[in-house]
Amino acid sequence: QYFDGGGVCFFHEGWHDYRIRGSFAGNAPNMAMEITVTKPVQAYVTMSQRDKRLMLSENKGYKYGAIMISVCQRADSNKYSVHLNSNPDPENPSEKFTFNYARDHAMKYTFTPSKDPYLVIPRVHGNTGVMPFTMGFMSDTAVGDGLTIRFRQLDADNKVFSNYPKFVYDPSATPLVEVEYQRLDPVYFVASTQRGTIIS
Repeated sequence: QYFDGGGVCFFHEGWHDYRIRGSFAGNAPNMAMEITVTKPVQAYVTMSQRDKRLMLSENKGYKYGAIMISVCQRADSNKYSVHLNSNPDPENPSEKFTFNYARDHAMKYTFTPSKDPYLVIPRVHGNTGVMPFTMGFMSDTAVGDGLTIRFRQLDADNKVFSNYPKFVYDPSATPLVEVEYQRLDPVYFVASTQRGTIIS
């Protein structure tokens, strides 16, 4: 009578929490996260859609999109490959492409030092029109302490959006994009909102 759902939250004391606003146009997001680390970084990457329980009555037909998160890494001289994707079990991402109709998705991933950056791509199945989402990055390492997060805008016709396991990506030729993001103070739990092409 009073509850419409429930959930379980993981709490890691002292971890760092970053949230980034984004949106899809068709099946292409307006940003992807470029991750560079100089030491191993454990992180949970999350993706959330608007909560349909809070939609106005005229939007009662609103449905969640089928979403997924892909972590990609350098494959050869001019291509990246999808390393792991999210699925209903956030502790065990897999190589399979598994889109799920859910408000939230998450995956645990350990980023290890590499001469090339990682690429974290929010994904949605099919043409959804304009669809807002929020990415989260919760890590045991703070930005600036061996962790850098930049925002890139991939071409809408990139093969990764057609579920190709390998696709062309050149960081130097892919434009940075300015987005709104939040960082949560790990001591006082106060969020500050900023805009930029890199989390600073």
